[in-house]
Amino acid sequence: MSGRHVPGSSGVRYEGHGHMLYIYGNSGCVTAHVNRYLTTLRLPPPGTTCQAAC
Repeated sequence: MSGRHVPGSSGVRYEGHGHMLYIYGNSGCVTAHVNRYLTTLRLPPPGTTCQAAC
C-alpha cells in the first residue's frame, strides 16, 4: 500500500496473516504506527513494512 492513491496518505504493509491487527493487538509494529498517527498525526515513512511475529 502506498500514498499514491490518496494524496498526503501513507500505509503500513504487514507481512503476515490476519485482520484487525490494531484492535486485537496482534502486531506491536502496526499498533505503534497507528498510535503515533492518532496522537501526533505523523504518518509512517513511505514503504513501511511490519513483519509477522513468529
